[in-house]
Amino acid sequence: MHNMLCHSKLNSAFLEGLRLLGFKPCSLLKHYHQLRSPTFLYPDERSMAGSTQTFIAFHAAMLAKEKMAVCSFVRTQASEPRLVAVIPQVEEVDDFGVQVTPPGMNLVYLPYSDDVRQPEADTTFTGLAHPRADEAQIEAAERLMAALSLPEFASSNIPNPTLQRHYQVLEAYALNEPPPELVNDETQPDTHGMKKQMGAIISFRDAIYGEGNDDDVKAKPAASKKRKSAEEEEEVKQQAAAIDYKGMAARGTLAKLTVNDLKKYCEVHHLLKGGKKDDIVQRVKEHVDKS
Repeated sequence: MHNMLCHSKLNSAFLEGLRLLGFKPCSLLKHYHQLRSPTFLYPDERSMAGSTQTFIAFHAAMLAKEKMAVCSFVRTQASEPRLVAVIPQVEEVDDFGVQVTPPGMNLVYLPYSDDVRQPEADTTFTGLAHPRADEAQIEAAERLMAALSLPEFASSNIPNPTLQRHYQVLEAYALNEPPPELVNDETQPDTHGMKKQMGAIISFRDAIYGEGNDDDVKAKPAASKKRKSAEEEEEVKQQAAAIDYKGMAARGTLAKLTVNDLKKYCEVHHLLKGGKKDDIVQRVKEHVDKS
């Protein structure tokens, strides 16, 4: 019982509500001060009489002086107090007089000093000095960025691949048809386009790691894996030969194979077997098309 009472008192140590600490210029609030999405505030006469007049008076004065209110905010008795900034919001209407943005206040959650830490900038903390890029490395990075730029990119034009796949499967079940091939996932990197820009990629790599250093692109064999016996290798070859990879690639049905079957082809033809299924399918298709 004693512990429960102590716990209850600890939880109710801070009274609920918004308490004014003072006012500061709105220009002092930076975008990186916002810890989460702000909360929109508006008066409610049913909960507190006279709140509308008080709200309007502060709203007009804060807009005129471009000030924000710094407050302590406790949402519930079980909540810890948070530092918040209350910022006035101007009413906006369109050309037809229809309200687009309502007048009110935005409650922005501010960080404590404990929340703002930059240990990576303190060499006494990390024990390492941070090297700086030279002009050649910066120029190589700029060339890489220009080569891999997305001039016509707009996220609103790219469909959600998971959602599109969900709709495809639903439609297939509704029509009593087999599930279709995987959707075209436009969120995946354009590997073919990047291969055309290998000059800029290699130039950037050489500027950072030195010319001829390709350790980052070499596949390192796992030391713990045992080499398969000749009998096991022959069995994999026979199993792979029983699958019509070329015909399935021509029909665009490679994705219907299991990952294990796809890896058998990769093993027989000495291709990388790692990655997601979509990557392995693409790898097998490219090799089949070349052969």
